[in-house]
Amino acid sequence: MNRLVTVARAAGFCSGLAIILLSLVPGPDRPHTGLPGEAEHFAAYCLTGLAFAPAVRPLAFRIALVVGLTLLAGAMEVLQHFVPGRHPAAADAIASSLGALTGIALGGLLFGLAALAYHKHRRFSETPGPVR
Repeated sequence: MNRLVTVARAAGFCSGLAIILLSLVPGPDRPHTGLPGEAEHFAAYCLTGLAFAPAVRPLAFRIALVVGLTLLAGAMEVLQHFVPGRHPAAADAIASSLGALTGIALGGLLFGLAALAYHKHRRFSETPGPVR
């Protein structure tokens, strides 16, 4: 379990770093997926939330992570004001925040279901069979 937490933290931090770097690249140099801007923001933050989800267990930490990613989204939009070819947009920050919330919630749900299934399987396989 510790290995999963370590990998999740590393993936989350790498995703967050990618968001920061790609948010501050000048407009003409930024790679595009072909999706609308809000969809790109939602997907990037959703994937970051999914990556972090197994590393944050208590609900309070998940809420703190959503708040942190929301603050990051706002900060990146403000900083884009100073980047050539970029412009801040409230809709992008909102899409990013909703993506973070969705990713963390979905990741927490999937991780919880996987842990429940693992424990059920483990308990089932350890019960003794019929005595012969």
